[in-house]
Amino acid sequence: MKSKKMEAIPINVDLLNLITPQGIEIKNNKVQLGDTTHKLQYISGYPSTVNVRMANEFERYEK
Repeated sequence: MKSKKMEAIPINVDLLNLITPQGIEIKNNKVQLGDTTHKLQYISGYPSTVNVRMANEFERYEK
């Protein structure tokens, strides 16, 4: 009977840290999972109509 060779599987450290974080810290605009910090963005409400001037100002703010 032939013996099979064992193949080493590389470990994805980033995925491992995400799945099993050493600590979770949550603040109002970010979450820290282990050594990785993530920025949170959310929409709490939006108008039924959009003012064109307001949209242009928002676009300039983002740049």
